[in-house]
Amino acid sequence: MEANDIFLEAMKNFVPHKKEGKKARLIKQDIVIDLHNKTLANAKEIIQYNIERIKKEKIKLILITGKGKHSYTVKPVLKEEIKFFLKEMNIKFKEKEEGIIEIW
Repeated sequence: MEANDIFLEAMKNFVPHKKEGKKARLIKQDIVIDLHNKTLANAKEIIQYNIERIKKEKIKLILITGKGKHSYTVKPVLKEEIKFFLKEMNIKFKEKEEGIIEIW
């Protein structure tokens, strides 16, 4: 699946919400992308494609990398490589929980 296809698939789930009350406003939702079964090259392409958008719109990008249970090395390869890639690009991120990375 190409990065554009993945982005379009993620956008299908994007639904703005209105806040209740006097000062109702539109609330932006995070973009969540599941990177299971993706190659490192494909994952990097997907991340780069979405970085500028999240900066402009001030939303978060949630990456699901998995825990590495199905890795041939028996440890998470994709997660560690993505964290290294984000550090190289000087992008702020945190690991919300095992197998989930949040970029803002």
